[in-house]
Amino acid sequence: MRTIDVGIIGGGLIAQVEHLPNILGLPNLFRCRGIAEPSAKVRQHIEKRFGVKTFATAEALLAEPLEAVVIAAPDSYHADLSVAALARGLHIFCEKPLCYHLEDADRVIAARDRAERVFQVGYMKRYDPSWRLLRQMIDGQGERLRLVSVEVNDPDSWPFVAHRDFVNGTRLGHGRRLPFVGLFLSGVSPGASRNVNRHAVEPS
Repeated sequence: MRTIDVGIIGGGLIAQVEHLPNILGLPNLFRCRGIAEPSAKVRQHIEKRFGVKTFATAEALLAEPLEAVVIAAPDSYHADLSVAALARGLHIFCEKPLCYHLEDADRVIAARDRAERVFQVGYMKRYDPSWRLLRQMIDGQGERLRLVSVEVNDPDSWPFVAHRDFVNGTRLGHGRRLPFVGLFLSGVSPGASRNVNRHAVEPS
């Protein structure tokens, strides 16, 4: 089986706790070529703990011989980074959300279509059995439903990561799944709402 050369853009908590360990844990499938992270403190920690090469900018990482990239930077950079990576012919896994504006979603979709690469947005909660059960429980409530309150025990919340050896630079990406959760639980399809997750599929 061929090994895929992967880069990670963004070296924060989700990269250190989830993406990087998972990639390094599958050496027969992936080879991590490096992580782009602007924080010198975080870069130093990643190099020391994981032995992975780091870069101060995404541009420097994208100049490496990559086949795919994980975008785990702060939310507001996702669209521009996606377009830049697609322009280099890379497959992409992008952390949620892809973007906040439909115009940005359209830019990414057009770039994905031109590149003819696989593009996936990590809205994993729509596949979570507990979320699907909750949706079944409120199905048919219709106009009577006014509020759904959800307490999420995320694997990147402090009780699950406080004991882990990670270093954060800034905390800029929060609340990114809540709009999608509301649509999902209310039964509104991503396609009907023009939620950008509907485009997170392989190119047709």
